[in-house]
Amino acid sequence: MTAEEPIKALEGSERFSAAEVGEIVSQLLKFELAEMISAKLSQACSEVAEMEILHRKDYLTEREVSLMFSVPTNTLRTARSRGLGPRFIKDGRHVLYPKERSHCLL
Repeated sequence: MTAEEPIKALEGSERFSAAEVGEIVSQLLKFELAEMISAKLSQACSEVAEMEILHRKDYLTEREVSLMFSVPTNTLRTARSRGLGPRFIKDGRHVLYPKERSHCLL
């Protein structure tokens, strides 16, 4: 059922009993609740999938290290410029952190 079906039912008739209106409202609320639950589950699953992908990689980008260890990217850049923080590899303009060395951020 889509959200439009109860609305179309309302448009097609002039009078409804209180029970009919209650049923239509109930259907709309169930539909909206199902959409909200679906959106939250989708978001949670995508975050879990992204973390699983990160755990399987040998080298992490600056953004990935930031996500994995909840460290701002600016903190990583500052530490790198001062010779602190985890070891890194610079490939042109790309900075990569070996995953096994990135745990020193904890």
